[in-house]
Amino acid sequence: MQTYNLENDLKLFYIEAETFPSGVEAAFKNLEGLLPSTEGRTFYGLSNMNQQGGINYKAAVLEEYEGEGEKYGCKNITVKQGTYLVETIFDWRNNKELIGPTFQTMLADKRLDPDSFCIEWYKGNDQVELMVKINP
Repeated sequence: MQTYNLENDLKLFYIEAETFPSGVEAAFKNLEGLLPSTEGRTFYGLSNMNQQGGINYKAAVLEEYEGEGEKYGCKNITVKQGTYLVETIFDWRNNKELIGPTFQTMLADKRLDPDSFCIEWYKGNDQVELMVKINP
């Protein structure tokens, strides 16, 4: 596992998946459907535990301009700058089963920031960076 220093906050807007994991794909399709084009857009998946012991999942995209999320009727969220543990999964569409166990390993790190999300940073069609924020 490597570390990555996110130098600036990321302002995102999102659609929450109705269920996890079965509703994740629909949430991304709904989000993509709001945009005039997905060309050049940066997508993220944000997840955390809810009070019932399940997982809340947000399909998110980087805001291109102030107020873009509101224009589409979406809520905003900010991924805070800082130091993150990072693990790359290549050919993620054929390796989805690696995502959960990889996050579990990352979440066991003693430096974990307990208030942060598990973040999937989608880079192109075949690569995803899994990230969790740590305290330096």
